[in-house]
Amino acid sequence: MNVKNRKISYLSLGLGISVIIGFAIFSSFKYSQKEATGVVMMNKKMYVDKIYDFGKSPNVFKYKGSRPAVVDFYADWCRPCRRVAPIMEELSKQYAGKVDFYKVNVDLEPELAAVHEVQSIPMVAIFSNKGNPKITMGALNKDEYITLIEEILK
Repeated sequence: MNVKNRKISYLSLGLGISVIIGFAIFSSFKYSQKEATGVVMMNKKMYVDKIYDFGKSPNVFKYKGSRPAVVDFYADWCRPCRRVAPIMEELSKQYAGKVDFYKVNVDLEPELAAVHEVQSIPMVAIFSNKGNPKITMGALNKDEYITLIEEILK
């Protein structure tokens, strides 16, 4: 093997090892992040299964969940959304087993944002079997979210 081919082989091997290590680190980060939080990332399929099938009944809202749910409509680039995220994580632990917590990235799920006419983020929707969802716009403090959740649980 000549010097040029040997260099290419070493570079390829190094790149392959780097990719494998990077993937392992990224996978473990995502796994530990998922374990650390009770807030679940929601996509359209999950939304239709757990919250509301807007395709079947576009004009009449019918909540599908068995217990209340809090859905945080957010974007990664939104600074107020980043302030709300740890509050939602804390509340998901506080209300574990009583309320389900989800987040919807409006950049990745524009159809879900359109269903709820999200025009400003963060927007938090609280769903229950008691009619239409309660909607809040902007970043509230933890106590304000607790008040809204407690109203739904009564």
